[in-house]
Amino acid sequence: MNILLAFKAEPDAGMLAEKEWQAAAQGNSGPDVSLLRSLLGADEQAAAALLLAQRKNGTSMSLTALSMGDE
Repeated sequence: MNILLAFKAEPDAGMLAEKEWQAAAQGNSGPDVSLLRSLLGADEQAAAALLLAQRKNGTSMSLTALSMGDE
């Protein structure tokens, strides 16, 4: 079985300090995420893990990940 996991890498907002979130709450815009690393979202990670776990059942498969977006 061949599986294609298409995803859009998102900035890791968990890397922001609390003071940055508080400063963003004072203004009309969110925190600046331009310098944060982008990565696979939690939902996509869970989906890939569930699919790959099927290998333990002897299911032959390959997973290909494709990052989509404007970066």
